[in-house]
Amino acid sequence: MYAKHVHWYNAEAMEPVVEEKFLDGKPQTYGDVNEEMKEKMASDAGIKRGLKAVARFTKKDLENRRYAPTIQLLNRLSCLYFEISKRRPEKEAIVFTFAPTREAPGSFLGEAFQPDYLAYLASVAELRDAISAENGGLLPWSVLIGVGEHKRSGDDRLAQLKTYTSLLKRYRPDLHAIHGFYVNGNDVEIASLDTVFRMSKVCPVDTLEPWLALVASLYHAADTRYQPLTYNSSQLDFHRWDVEYENLKIATVPFHVGEAPGRTTFAALELAPGGATQDALTKAFYETPAHGFFKSSWQSATARWTESELLERIHKDGWLPGVVRHRFTRREIEVKDPAQTAPKAKRKPGAQSAKAKEVDAAKEPEQQTAQTQATTAQSQAATTTTTQIRVREVINLGSIGEPLSEARTMRHLLWAFYDFVETSSQLAKLGIIHRDLSWFNCLILPRHTVAGEKRPLSRPCIRRILEAANVKIDEKLEAIGKRQPSDIDIASARARGDTVDEFMPCTLVTDFDHSADIEQLADKQQKLNIRERTGTNMFIACDLSEPGSVFYENPSEALPIVLAAVDTNPKGRAALAAAFPDNDDNGFIDMVERVVAQENKRRVQLDLKLVPPVPIPDRLHQPRHDAESLFWAHLWGSARAQPRVGEFPDSDDRSNYKEFCATMLRHKIHGGNREAGRAFYLGPQALKRLFFHPHFKRVQELFLFMALYLSIPWHIYEHEAYIQEHPDHAHVAFRRLLLGMLLRDDMPELDVELNTEEPRVIEGLDEALQFAVPSKRRAVTGNESIPQTASKSSVVEKKAPAADVAGLDINRRDELDRRAQFRAENTQVPLVKKKETKKKKKELKSSTPAVTPASTSVTPASTSTSQVSTRSQKRAREETDVDEGAAKKMRADAVDEQDVQPMAVDAPEPEPEPVAEDQPHLDAVPDETNKDAAALRNKTQRYIAAVHQPLQTVNALRLKIWKDRALWFGKGKFSPPPQTRKETAAKETAAKESAA
Repeated sequence: MYAKHVHWYNAEAMEPVVEEKFLDGKPQTYGDVNEEMKEKMASDAGIKRGLKAVARFTKKDLENRRYAPTIQLLNRLSCLYFEISKRRPEKEAIVFTFAPTREAPGSFLGEAFQPDYLAYLASVAELRDAISAENGGLLPWSVLIGVGEHKRSGDDRLAQLKTYTSLLKRYRPDLHAIHGFYVNGNDVEIASLDTVFRMSKVCPVDTLEPWLALVASLYHAADTRYQPLTYNSSQLDFHRWDVEYENLKIATVPFHVGEAPGRTTFAALELAPGGATQDALTKAFYETPAHGFFKSSWQSATARWTESELLERIHKDGWLPGVVRHRFTRREIEVKDPAQTAPKAKRKPGAQSAKAKEVDAAKEPEQQTAQTQATTAQSQAATTTTTQIRVREVINLGSIGEPLSEARTMRHLLWAFYDFVETSSQLAKLGIIHRDLSWFNCLILPRHTVAGEKRPLSRPCIRRILEAANVKIDEKLEAIGKRQPSDIDIASARARGDTVDEFMPCTLVTDFDHSADIEQLADKQQKLNIRERTGTNMFIACDLSEPGSVFYENPSEALPIVLAAVDTNPKGRAALAAAFPDNDDNGFIDMVERVVAQENKRRVQLDLKLVPPVPIPDRLHQPRHDAESLFWAHLWGSARAQPRVGEFPDSDDRSNYKEFCATMLRHKIHGGNREAGRAFYLGPQALKRLFFHPHFKRVQELFLFMALYLSIPWHIYEHEAYIQEHPDHAHVAFRRLLLGMLLRDDMPELDVELNTEEPRVIEGLDEALQFAVPSKRRAVTGNESIPQTASKSSVVEKKAPAADVAGLDINRRDELDRRAQFRAENTQVPLVKKKETKKKKKELKSSTPAVTPASTSVTPASTSTSQVSTRSQKRAREETDVDEGAAKKMRADAVDEQDVQPMAVDAPEPEPEPVAEDQPHLDAVPDETNKDAAALRNKTQRYIAAVHQPLQTVNALRLKIWKDRALWFGKGKFSPPPQTRKETAAKETAAKESAA
């Protein structure tokens, strides 16, 4: 299947590098592939027949006729390779299969793809059985080891193969490289993806060399996989990766993997310790709070700073409040033999690795200003292509938080804004700049699971300030920003005979991958070897994304008055004393008055053409740029926030809101006019037009004055004494503005409960965005050969938030698994026949009473995976969908698993999630093959605040994160409408033809 909207994304990022000596590389000659081995295989009668079979097809032959001969050839090659290379019998072998009619299941990332060929590890006996196989099978992504794509002829596009290899690298974090192949008519190319997408030269399909290189590469990938990470395919309730190091053994549940190639960050939630059995881990998954966070990523080998080193520095004197705590870190280094376990890399902060020095010494003078690059270990002897050296870095964090979309009220969101700004200011004082303070790295509702001998430090967080100012706290936020009796720091302090601060930030800053030492960053020599622009597209400072895009001529006369307004508040003096115990704001207002006066004078001189325009700033990341990133994150959150109750209707005219959302979501670094469009919101002209919810109109005024402060050309006022002493002056300005609003007692809208299930939506956004895939397209387990989908949703009864899951019916461990027989026999579930379906529905109508929503149990309906034609599938769906509405009301196993579907708790009919018009769908086919089987409980559920909001279980957190990414950001990437895409492709084709 060709999903254009998906392949469009990856094709742009993976430009193939064709290497003449690709087939002579180490993976491709693994297992002593030499001339003697090639001769033995070439003389095999089965191989001869196979090569002739794959080459006999013509353009008139359908593509699916070519699958069986191809996998028979590959399986025969794999079997001979296994024998000739003298592999031990107990080792697993590479088996090839195909699944041309259905998507590969097990996609917890929400992607639905259909590779033509799949490779996986199995026993030698299964490999021998597969040699004569003519039917394919379905396998979950996490057990695959290779993919392939087949075209009849004349199609030289590689978008599908790029997508499949990129996705498989995301699902297999234990593999250093992903290998695949591409057949186009009577030609074949072998591909490999590690830090770059490499391809062999085009070879005739009936030659042995490329096929043997593919088989050898896959065995190399299997033998050199990263041993500490292991996918546990026996866990049936969720995707489980086991992590094992010398002093770390945990079970994790992944919820996100970054794009490949690149850092490909593998992010997973850690299950609570205390049980190694499947039942114990299942219980922990659904009922126990998450114990931590695990991350594995591919970082630059020449990076001056690592996340683990910076966290050690941050927490040197004690746990810095508001920052994630680390439990275990490890950084691998290059080794000559990838099969060996790499030792832990030990480098001092700011030190350059020996390998990086060798690379720098070998580079030509004109290349010294570019980012440090070198050949990878895998291809150093085979090619001269230069790529960035990447090494694996793993980190286990003992801190858990939730997305900003879980803010209870607008006041809660502003509290979080304040604590993020204060934490960022404290990091700057420690000499560290984050450089990626995005929505995804700023969490709320923090909880720590590691304390040790360190004690948490005290900081002037917002809750401490409000207590000092004697501000009354709304009961909905009473527990926010205060340590609870179950807090691990309280238990640790009690064990030491010590006390701990009662207050703590209500936020958590995470992901220090892009962070840096401020002094070293400012050094010219250091700048030569780092990326000058870092951050997340939507939230990076405009001066960094596109210098010169900010309009510096905004009127700022009101700034000194507004910034000093908190001083006139009756509670302002006490609040400021608590907020700035070191008197950091002394002289701040005077500095602002001087700068504003100079700005007024400069604008007059500019109008008279007496002075030149403001020079374009350099791209050196300053602390004020981190403050601007926080501004964008909270402007986005506040604009999309909507009250939960229906008594505050939204505006009928939301054109300004739609324009704001489209501008933010389409922004890219190097975005040209798109960046200039985002910078428009740093001026009064944009922020005086209402695009917030009408009930939060006055909150938008807060961001207006923040934008006025940010639009001052601060790079020409760096000589100011206060700025030199306080480079975090933007943080001081934000804190004063936030306190000025939070101390007001005439803003009841700040305490209106927010809708945490979905943000404000707008018609037409799906025309520009590809929204994330709902959970009905995610496999619940991913470990079975049956993709699970869901039927239409049932009505959800509104009820108060649960304090825990004790009363929820989520236990299914004692119930019969209706899919067990098909999994054990490795067979496909047959489609439901027409007669049986009608008979079943007649029985339901005559004998089953209607079930009320309150008593409806939730169970999933499996989708058939039989290898049948698309027409047969469509006919079967039409047969089973007859009278679906009536049958739905009577079925006790009605299910909705769409955790990211926008739906109010009391909504009788949920609206479908926005999906681009060219996005394919998976339809549900009820599984009625085992009518006597017990109902299968759906414990995954969609995100519903009434059930999941108070919980930090692994299951609840992943649902919140999926909901957050889907409804707040979609894919976060610009996807042109189909017609625009066709026009762009036509222009590219015309350009190539004219160039030729």
